[in-house]
Amino acid sequence: EIEGKKKKALQLFLMAATLSKRDEGHWRRLASLATEVGESEQALFCLGKLLALAPDDEDALWEQAQLHVQLGHHRKASSVLASLLHSRPGNVEVAHHP
Repeated sequence: EIEGKKKKALQLFLMAATLSKRDEGHWRRLASLATEVGESEQALFCLGKLLALAPDDEDALWEQAQLHVQLGHHRKASSVLASLLHSRPGNVEVAHHP
């Protein structure tokens, strides 16, 4: 029941975010909600929108890489992790990510 309500809320918030395209906060919240309800592809879409507005958002990049790993998109995850490592070469967590 609660899961169904969250999925419905996700769809409504997605429509709102689409109307206010330039609001980074909407896309961040949508990505979190989508991840929470198991909609990983939707979360990736939202993170893509967020990163189009804020390409250097390291938290969003990290979350995007994690989702790609979970979905088996290892080349995409590797690309995202490489860009994170390039921007923060001393980040041990990124450097040692499998």
